[in-house]
Amino acid sequence: MDWGSERLGDLCDHITKGTTPATCGFQFKQEGVDSRYVRYSLSSAFARNQIGGIGTKGSRSNPTLSEVRDIPIPMPSIQEQKKIAEILSAVDDAIEKSDAVIEKANLRKRGLMQHVSRADLAPIVAAVAAEISMEDQSRQKLERTRISLMKVLLSGQIRLT
Repeated sequence: MDWGSERLGDLCDHITKGTTPATCGFQFKQEGVDSRYVRYSLSSAFARNQIGGIGTKGSRSNPTLSEVRDIPIPMPSIQEQKKIAEILSAVDDAIEKSDAVIEKANLRKRGLMQHVSRADLAPIVAAVAAEISMEDQSRQKLERTRISLMKVLLSGQIRLT
């Protein structure tokens, strides 16, 4: 990877503390920073490896703002940051749509289960349960795809320029 790396604190004018680095609030001072890219970077396995023991010293479980500011962020060009964020956002959108399908199917199933004493509804309940299972499997595949994409895209193994 020939990307540079910047300390998170050097990219921001202001950081608001969150429970994890990925949930902190950031106000970026540079125009060459895509906030979505930084959020994905902070939630990646790469960042977790970089963060290591942050927030685990003693009895506290959350990192200090000083520790968050010192997190290294790999920095490709702004164009590549945007492309990476767009790809990962598209996968996240697909996961959200899958979650919505599962929720609707679960609502249908619960409604049908109220009338389960009717034998004629049993095949419908079984079909809805099968639909939920298939959609859940699809969602799990999407989640695995997201993790793999994050690993490859955020490590610079594939260049998008």
